[in-house]
Amino acid sequence: MARPEYGRFDAPLDVTRDRTIQGAVTSGATVRSECTLTVQGAAAGHFVVEAEAILTVQGTLSGTFDNEGTVLVAGVVTDDLPTTGRVAVAAGTLFTGNCTLILGPRGVLEEVGDGEDVQVDAARVVTSPVTQ
Repeated sequence: MARPEYGRFDAPLDVTRDRTIQGAVTSGATVRSECTLTVQGAAAGHFVVEAEAILTVQGTLSGTFDNEGTVLVAGVVTDDLPTTGRVAVAAGTLFTGNCTLILGPRGVLEEVGDGEDVQVDAARVVTSPVTQ
């Protein structure tokens, strides 16, 4: 893993070597072939992932994609995932939008209804009614 860089990156990134960002990428990135961008925090904007490139987000992901490589996500996805390339999502990842979905430990998307608290661990998803 690349030595971490810390902070908020507001300009689009051109990733020509392996990079790890601990913080926020707010304007997307182009991840070049045979390079990896790891974002531990928030990633937003337009992402171009070239063939043989990898984008990993451990946190919140929102944006649009031109994906010919691999996108890996663990956390919260607020927009649509790429429909091209390879995409892998960790168990426990939340998908928000018209409805809230969670990827359960067996790889099944489960809808989380309004008025429910959600607790997630590596082995299970538990929902319970919110008490006032």
